Amino acid sequence: MDEPGGPGADELQAALTLDLELWWPELFEGLDGRQRWAVVQAFAGNWHEGWAPNREDVANLTGLLRGDITDDEYARRSLEKARRRPGRV
Repeated sequence: MDEPGGPGADELQAALTLDLELWWPELFEGLDGRQRWAVVQAFAGNWHEGWAPNREDVANLTGLLRGDITDDEYARRSLEKARRRPGRV
């Protein structure tokens, strides 16, 4: 099932390049080229291991890099998300 606002079948076919900025360009506003590259690199390993791109994860990391949220808030959100997953934390 596709995530609302996330990549659909056509976009997933194009996911061979993991173009997060193509799917959620608004999340990358205010980031410079180095920060944009860092976001993709941060998720690349997980993507190769089967992680499915989702807006929440990308929004949290871009928000951290842009200074919209603190390190502590990023950690809190990550832990909260992990707790929502069955069989986790």
